[in-house]
Amino acid sequence: MFIYPCDGLLEDQNQPCPSSSIPITGNCSSCGKHLCQLHSTVEHHPCVLLDEHRKRNAEIALHHKEISTLLDQIDSSQLESNITALKPGIPCRAMIPLPSQVLRGGMNVHISIQFEDGVRWFARIRQQSHSSPPIEVQEMIMRSEMITMQFLKQGGVRVPEVFPGNQMSHGRQPSDVGERRQQTEPKLIYFFIQDIQGEPCDSPIQEGSLNLYQVNKIIEDYAKQMILISQLHLNSIGSLHLDQFGKIQIGPLIDIDICPFKSSRDRFISQIDLILEDIEKGLRFVDDPQTAYLVHLQVKQWIMEDLTLGVEEEEFYIKHADDKGDHIMVDDEGNITGIIDWEWAYSTTKSEAFSAPLGLVNISDYFNGSNSLSPQEERLAETYEKLGRPDLSAWVRASKKYQRLLHTIGQSPDIVMLLALGECFGQGLEEKVEKNKQVSLVEWVIEAKKRLPLSELGE
Repeated sequence: MFIYPCDGLLEDQNQPCPSSSIPITGNCSSCGKHLCQLHSTVEHHPCVLLDEHRKRNAEIALHHKEISTLLDQIDSSQLESNITALKPGIPCRAMIPLPSQVLRGGMNVHISIQFEDGVRWFARIRQQSHSSPPIEVQEMIMRSEMITMQFLKQGGVRVPEVFPGNQMSHGRQPSDVGERRQQTEPKLIYFFIQDIQGEPCDSPIQEGSLNLYQVNKIIEDYAKQMILISQLHLNSIGSLHLDQFGKIQIGPLIDIDICPFKSSRDRFISQIDLILEDIEKGLRFVDDPQTAYLVHLQVKQWIMEDLTLGVEEEEFYIKHADDKGDHIMVDDEGNITGIIDWEWAYSTTKSEAFSAPLGLVNISDYFNGSNSLSPQEERLAETYEKLGRPDLSAWVRASKKYQRLLHTIGQSPDIVMLLALGECFGQGLEEKVEKNKQVSLVEWVIEAKKRLPLSELGE
């Protein structure tokens, strides 16, 4: 979790607030400020009083300002000079768009680079928004994404070719609020990526405009790409980095900055312990910390009791961190032309890495608590079997545990998702809840307080 200093001022001294902001809920999408619990109240933060219409207008204005600021930083001649060093002899032109024409995703802006020989690249530039992590973390994210894609490309996986952009230093986490305050100035962070043909799939894949033949073709092609990934072994759970000799090594998971692991249990328990600590400090789930604390204690208990998650493994594999479907580029026939958006990707256990992607789930059934595989997930399992990989098929059929863990740990408490996760652990009825009874989160909390040790509850 990444924490900014509070942008509020001390009333009596007109000095910067020494506190840290509240993650997520303390990041105002209307004014762009990062605020602590005190300064995010109505007495100190007028955005709280905005109605929906004015709030939306403020968000649009802030977004336009952030994009405009980013575009103003871009020196097209410098971009072209950097590219010439990578692809000498072929003139190119960086096409800087207007703010309203920016090609952007959730985290990045893409600037088209057109070569005279018809080839096109993009400069993949990190957005500098109110919700962006600190600069040194952004550098780590982009560097790890580039290293991951190069690793996959060398293994024959269909990913775009990538090239280094600006010099990204090996950043470290700032040690205190004052240092973080000094490191929030805008900075251009980017690398170059080859353009690939095709269009992104819908999220999920089967709910878009593709016909059954195209969906099945995508599933078959996806299975073949994942089999290639299964041949690329790593030595622990973590994010990909380069050591001082330029060799790939597994370092801490970027989003939680904790050390590599050998088992899923150690990884998930470490994440939960950090979340519990943050709740106790008042940094997360400030509207209802007790419920969030209890939910995470419950999940921690399930994980601790699961023997399979505690197995220490020797081989680990790359896992896409946002596999909801639109990370897959396809042509009109359903052939995969490339798999994109590898930021936050990490190495993990075989069982997690080869669980079914979220792009194949039945969204309605899944969020209503069903742990049954969708027809598309079944198709993926069958495809692995036909391709001679029953081991990967088995992990698809066991996908729900990992899918639901990632939708529960660190997320706002949801009783449907929690009980569905418990069912994956074979303990969904442990709370003495009747199987077909509708249970509210409030009722679950009352019951959970009787089971979970009071000494572990947050304030």
